[in-house]
Amino acid sequence: MIPNLKKLLVMRERNPIETEAALELYLARNPSSPFKKRADIINSPDIEKSFRLRTWLATKPPRRRSTQRATSNTSGRERN
Repeated sequence: MIPNLKKLLVMRERNPIETEAALELYLARNPSSPFKKRADIINSPDIEKSFRLRTWLATKPPRRRSTQRATSNTSGRERN
C-alpha cells in the first residue's frame, strides 16, 4: 500500500507546454535523429509497430503451466 497515493497522483499532473518543450530538448540531443518534434514521431510509419507490440503484450494471456507430469518408461518395456 502506498500512503497518500491519490494525493501523489494529483501532484503528478503535467503542464503540456513544459512536457512538449522537454521532449524537444530531449530529441535535440541527437542532431542526426529523424525526430525533432512529437509530430515527427506520431507521423512516422514505424510508430504502428511500437503500438501493435505494446498492445499485444498487454492483452496476451499469461502462459499456463502444465499440471501433468511427463511419465517416462526408463526400462524400455511396457508396464502391465
